[in-house]
Amino acid sequence: MEQFLWQFPYLKHLEIKAHGWKNLFDGYQWQKLTNFFTTFNFKFDTEDILMDNILDSFSTPYWLEEKHWFIGYKNGCLFSIPHFAPDHIDISWQTSLRSTALNHTVIYDRLNKITIKTDVIDSNYYFTHIKELILECSISVQILTSTMDLNQIKHLSVLSIDDILKLIPLESNMPQLCELSIKNDVTSDMIERIRLYRFSQIHKLEIGIFTKYSDYITEELFRLFAFVQHLIYKSPIESIQTMICFIDGFKHLSNASFFCDDVFFDTEASFCQDPNSIIEYSKRLTKDNFTCRIYRSTKYGLSSYGIYWWIEDQPSSSIVNMYWLPQQRYHWYRFKYFFLFMFHKSFCFN
Repeated sequence: MEQFLWQFPYLKHLEIKAHGWKNLFDGYQWQKLTNFFTTFNFKFDTEDILMDNILDSFSTPYWLEEKHWFIGYKNGCLFSIPHFAPDHIDISWQTSLRSTALNHTVIYDRLNKITIKTDVIDSNYYFTHIKELILECSISVQILTSTMDLNQIKHLSVLSIDDILKLIPLESNMPQLCELSIKNDVTSDMIERIRLYRFSQIHKLEIGIFTKYSDYITEELFRLFAFVQHLIYKSPIESIQTMICFIDGFKHLSNASFFCDDVFFDTEASFCQDPNSIIEYSKRLTKDNFTCRIYRSTKYGLSSYGIYWWIEDQPSSSIVNMYWLPQQRYHWYRFKYFFLFMFHKSFCFN
């Protein structure tokens, strides 16, 4: 690096990202090379085991007083503040983030994504610009409101749909929320606990469904999230009926993603060869109102495929198609669920 920079004696501004050995982390050496620089922003990564005093060589009067260049360190990464400060942090436990700045405000103000893995939060800072919140534990809304401005949250990720119950009413606690990701598959028991609520503000939904009573769970989702426009369905599909059900059931759906394996390609060969063949089974799809693409995907496994849909707005349907028929279908699946549930319960009791 030293030999390279000597070729540019009039260089005033340098931005560099590199992966290398711990000699990159020598502030004294960089002081010699950057003495005539006006700006110097860098991000260095290493797999070396670094010492606790890694920031000492960047804490001299040259860095702090003469240049006013502040440096941060987190998980094997050394970076300029604020230029390369992270936009995502886990605040569950004492963070490994360290810096030469007098306080971390200059770093935290750049964060827009936070992960929380325990309800014990080790942070005295109040976060005001968080757009995405990832909850990997059950936590009360009181703890969250004391830590961050929930009014800014647009994307919420939770482990279970049950975790949403602690955050209700969402429209008041997170008024800008429009995107919801649920990690664990939704079961019928979960649906029974949340079925009386409505989440009209959710326009993008990432979700999976437990196979038992899946018909009933699906129908309840149409009522819970009636205004979903973008769906990411994580559970592997076994037939085109699953896709048809969601495409027809979410009346405002314009974008959908499904995932399948090689078995699907064997059982639904005609669809895979010609996606337009699905039209005859759908009440919503027509010859010219959708686009479907199938790609090999590595998101959920090496042998998985992604099926992606783009659907145009449909013209206004009749009252019968929009309300009466879905209501009839919903009541049928709810009756079917209770009948099977009571039968199973009686069978187990006997």
